[in-house]
Amino acid sequence: FGRPLCASTLTFDHLSAMEHPLIAISYGSDAPADKENDARSSQNATAVAVVADCRAKLAELGERPDHESVDRARRAVALIDAKLSEELEEIATSAAPAGISVAAWRSLQEAKEKQVRFVACDEKLPFDAIIQLDELHQSFESLLKNAEENLLSQPESTEAVPADDRSQLLASEEEVNVEVVKVLQQSQERKIVEVDLRGCGVVQLPEAFGKIPTLETLDLSNNRLKVLPESISGLVNLQNLNLENNLLEELPDSIGLLNNLKFLTVSKNKLVHLPESMLYCSSLVELKVGFNQLEYLPTKIGFHLINLEHLSVPLNKLRTLPSSLCSLKSIRYLDVNFNQLRSLPIALGNMTSLEVLDAGRNFNDLETVPDSIGDLVSLTDLNLSYNQIRVLPDSFGRLQNLKKLQLEENPLIIPPMAVVEAGVEAVLTYMKEKWENRLAEEQQQYSLDENTSQSTWLPWWLGGSWLARSFSGLSERESGINEDYLEQQL
Repeated sequence: FGRPLCASTLTFDHLSAMEHPLIAISYGSDAPADKENDARSSQNATAVAVVADCRAKLAELGERPDHESVDRARRAVALIDAKLSEELEEIATSAAPAGISVAAWRSLQEAKEKQVRFVACDEKLPFDAIIQLDELHQSFESLLKNAEENLLSQPESTEAVPADDRSQLLASEEEVNVEVVKVLQQSQERKIVEVDLRGCGVVQLPEAFGKIPTLETLDLSNNRLKVLPESISGLVNLQNLNLENNLLEELPDSIGLLNNLKFLTVSKNKLVHLPESMLYCSSLVELKVGFNQLEYLPTKIGFHLINLEHLSVPLNKLRTLPSSLCSLKSIRYLDVNFNQLRSLPIALGNMTSLEVLDAGRNFNDLETVPDSIGDLVSLTDLNLSYNQIRVLPDSFGRLQNLKKLQLEENPLIIPPMAVVEAGVEAVLTYMKEKWENRLAEEQQQYSLDENTSQSTWLPWWLGGSWLARSFSGLSERESGINEDYLEQQL
């Protein structure tokens, strides 16, 4: 990567000037003569150039490492650093051998320290490369996002809003405040179990909202929330939280303290990631995070959310699914539709309770299906449409409970499209025959190997060659000796 580049130091100054077709348009012969318009045109041209340069830099970086690989790299670096610290401490505390001067001992220790540091640095090199590449992607993606927002942003003017509309907007804001205040007042007067603030235009929740410990259901869908207060952790009995269709860019870390939360819906927001702390919501049964901008799921999601039965993450930017997902023994519904998945987990078949799997519309990214899919004995509904799958694995024929299958818009070779068009039963029959033929071929090959082994390998010990006869005679002599020895002992 050349000289190290710290992600925190990246600014627009690092972007070189680039020509772009839109810039020429901005400076065309029909450009207005007015200075203010010229200045605005110049700003637009600069914004376009920045966006184009950010995209070019991202293209130069290549593909971004997936979240699981970055996590593994960080753990590896941490282990190497811990090992280095132990070795340095051992060197520093070791006593000098007898007969060696202090100066000579210090020189020897310095040489040892230099050596272990060099080895550690060499071991960390490939992992640091992965981490640095991910940080560069993150930085340029952040710059690109800001540049695109800057390009699309328009100056706001209060004169552009009619007086009647402004008064209606203000009235709406006041109504929102009244609704929230009402809830807080009611919580002081009586026990509140359920709060419904759907479509009330709520912009923010006061910290005091987290002081309603009796609350079990909270519906804040269809509002304009950008942030949730950290005090939400005070809703210790909350079981159902609906935040669908808001403007949330992140969830507070304190959400991990909601130990009784069973149903969480945060679809149709602007989430880029889920907090790792959410893994402590071990009671979660249903998690809906569709229509966001997620690029990855928490690496250990399957090891912690052991009660999860429904996971819905369609219309995101997921490129991989964490392998831990296959540890979810209770999951019945998995929707990863409309993402950028390049593959499904190899151990997918471990999710034996899975009934519905929607992995459609990953378009040019998803090309293969793992052989373990045949172990999904409970699967009844499968969507693999609009991908680039050419061959279904032979194990597909073992999905005997499958009732609904979508395979359209795939360049399928196996099974042929004529079989696909005949329906799910035809596909299963075709794939079952392929599976049985495969088993028969393997059995035949196994028998052939056995026969070959007996005819070529065993005669070396027992067969008709002179070497075999020699070993046979030796075995007989050894057998006779053993029998004589046993008779003597008896």
